[in-house]
Amino acid sequence: MNRKSFFSRRFLPAFIVIALVAGGIPVTAGELTSGEQIFEDNAEKEESSAPVSDELTGEVEDTLLSAPEEDILTGEETEDEVRYIKGRPLTEEEREEQLAPMKNLQELPAMPDIKSDFRAVPEAGKFAKFPSKFDAREEGIVTSVKNQMPYGACWAFAMASAMETSLLRRGAGTFDLSEEHLCYFFANRVGDALGNTDNDHNYHNMYNWAGEKDYHEGGNDMLAAEFLSTWSGMAAEEEFPLLTNPSHTEFIYQNHDFSGAYKTEAYLEDSVFSDYSVERMKQLLLEYSSVSIMYKAVDAYYNPDTAAYSCTIPGGVNHVVTVVGWDDTFSKENFNEVSNVSADGAWIVKNSWGDSWGENGYFYLSYEDKSISTLVCATAVPYPEYSNNYFYDGSSGISSYSLAAGEKMACIFETKAGEKHQEILGEVMTHTWTDNAVYSIQVYTNLKDRNNPLSGTPAYESPLVYRQPIQGIDTVSVPEVILEPGSFYSVVITNQGQNRLNYGVEADAEYGWSSFDAGTEAGQGFLYTGGQWLDLHSENEAQAMCPRIKAHTRTGKLVVGVPASVKAEVKGYNKIQLSWEAVPGCDGYTVYRKEGNGPVKGRVSVVGDTSCTYLDKDVKSSGFYIKLRVTYTYTVRAYVMNGGKKKFGAHSAGVSAKTEMGTTATTVRTNNNMYNSLSWNKIDGADGYYVYRRIPGKSWECIKVLKGRNSLKYQDKKVKSLETYQYMVRAYRSIEGKKWYSPYHCSGKIVTSPAVQKLSTVSSVKDGIRLTWKPQEKCSGYRIYRVDKNGAKKRLTDIKNGKGAAYVDKTAKKGQEYTYYVQAFVKEFYGTVYSKYEKRSMVRK
Repeated sequence: MNRKSFFSRRFLPAFIVIALVAGGIPVTAGELTSGEQIFEDNAEKEESSAPVSDELTGEVEDTLLSAPEEDILTGEETEDEVRYIKGRPLTEEEREEQLAPMKNLQELPAMPDIKSDFRAVPEAGKFAKFPSKFDAREEGIVTSVKNQMPYGACWAFAMASAMETSLLRRGAGTFDLSEEHLCYFFANRVGDALGNTDNDHNYHNMYNWAGEKDYHEGGNDMLAAEFLSTWSGMAAEEEFPLLTNPSHTEFIYQNHDFSGAYKTEAYLEDSVFSDYSVERMKQLLLEYSSVSIMYKAVDAYYNPDTAAYSCTIPGGVNHVVTVVGWDDTFSKENFNEVSNVSADGAWIVKNSWGDSWGENGYFYLSYEDKSISTLVCATAVPYPEYSNNYFYDGSSGISSYSLAAGEKMACIFETKAGEKHQEILGEVMTHTWTDNAVYSIQVYTNLKDRNNPLSGTPAYESPLVYRQPIQGIDTVSVPEVILEPGSFYSVVITNQGQNRLNYGVEADAEYGWSSFDAGTEAGQGFLYTGGQWLDLHSENEAQAMCPRIKAHTRTGKLVVGVPASVKAEVKGYNKIQLSWEAVPGCDGYTVYRKEGNGPVKGRVSVVGDTSCTYLDKDVKSSGFYIKLRVTYTYTVRAYVMNGGKKKFGAHSAGVSAKTEMGTTATTVRTNNNMYNSLSWNKIDGADGYYVYRRIPGKSWECIKVLKGRNSLKYQDKKVKSLETYQYMVRAYRSIEGKKWYSPYHCSGKIVTSPAVQKLSTVSSVKDGIRLTWKPQEKCSGYRIYRVDKNGAKKRLTDIKNGKGAAYVDKTAKKGQEYTYYVQAFVKEFYGTVYSKYEKRSMVRK
């Protein structure tokens, strides 16, 4: 792209006016201001105005009615001063043919102009002395006149012509760009190749003069420039032709495959937006050779004999054309008298109504035309030097945020276009809405905090200061920055001027004929204000926005990262589990091992996918044998496939592990049959297990040796009731006559079940039936049951006191016989265990 120094080119305005053409609704874009309400969308829908024939002022009507017919046709000029395009006045039939395209144009309400600072001068106009005539056609840099009919796609034709001229200027050759491609994918946008804008949408709802919904209608070249900055929308005409019949009267709508959205032939580099003045137009023509403009096309102000036009009614634009030059000597007498042109001079304008209209498709527009507005210029390249376009602002609505001096905006991106390769950032695309702006650019790499754009390493010793005289979109060349695959980086824009800078942002916008959804997400766009970074994503869609900051990179060399955080964990006497952090973009890993302090003997295994674990075990086919109680050291290398071969990165840091048998974990439960039941996990490689028991405070004793690795249970029946025990189990393996033991985890403390609980007495007393029993020391309490003569069992109560020894059943009825029993219970860490019992019966007297 073009190489601009940091003290060249332009900058942008705070309020942007949008007027669609060829049958749309114009809109004023919202302005964002800082403060509690970060974003305010001031866009208003407006109704289309009445046809111009109904809104002409009385003064204009009187002029038309009172002027002789020949004066209206020729502007009351003498034959010496009038410049007939055919060397003679046109016939009435020829005149009607020339005026016909203007009759179907849908007028739009007048809108405020772009607020430009005309003290700002583009580069080519700084020291220019304007010649009396300039015509880009004479330099061979204007492409042929096209015919947009019957579609209202003038905006697309004007932008295509400007970009075709830019390509010719830089010696790239003659291009025929597809207006159809621009129209269709502007109305049916597709997410970018990096997947950063899938939730951004342009919704188009425009109808043509025939009353049919038509994606060609209702654009303008500021919106087009926003869209083209995403590098979608300008394919070759031969691949996406604009279809109609030979007479250009039939509407043929197409459904294009979305895979063609980014099949780009010309990539937008820069675009400037300006209000109208004669001097500004000439400056822009010297700089760009083509300027797209909007104006009001009304047949009453057009002189077909001379192809001259000048409108006295400001605003209400309905057409977009391309200015390619000027002629200060073009006589005012060539214009209709109703136009009231007072001085010579006209713009040389390329139209898109075919080369049989006007003078070979061109006409002359007076400097004094009151409707000229929205000057747009564009430059393009056929092949971007940095072909990866990182951005989040996929939708095309017009909005800005007012940055105070020193405030910053930033975007954070993940490096992913090059997949396994490094990327080199070399361009930043900015978007400002203020003339005479100055800002700085800084890039931060390898961010540590994805919510802080400054949390990485600054790429430049000092931020790069850039001056932009005229508002618009600029591609700024920056010193190259290397980005590692999978890393996060930020691009930070700071307002370095003394005044506020209205910086372009993507936000939801509604224009009636179309609407734009900014599908922002957290962690994309940020604002630095009041000493802190704010994430500009918001659950309130009306407040959400994202800076229009784009980063252009190219894919660099293939670099394979090094696995980090490698860990080794023993899983058995002959198994070691390795794990590590993933290396972005790699195809697999190779694991290396050495025994003790010996040399690395080669690869243990190739992990042929992107999993980040490997279990090293004793498998003869691998050629390696893991020994018990030996320390092994491992390293891991990542690789990528390149040309059918593996390209390896460096070895990771080494990690070591000593082989051991697996650790046993013992579970114990007590049973009211007066035994404790033990179970434990199976230990790989075990020949058997030693079972140990102790009473807390006393020594461990081996109570059983079990042979076989599948012996995983044992019942300890040599226990006392309500005694506290603790157990452990150790696996063993015999190697060359020596036993090796596993590590272990002790069981929790467990109290053996209470003994069988007997009732000492059951007697009828005054209050009911009284029960007594001998308490069991160390139990937690007693549960008392009663069974009536019908066998119905009822739990009478729980006595939560191990020393309790009596209970009176006051609910027993006189003359009824009941059976009673008491269960002692103990509360274990895993639940409550109840003793067995003996029953006794009694009749209440």
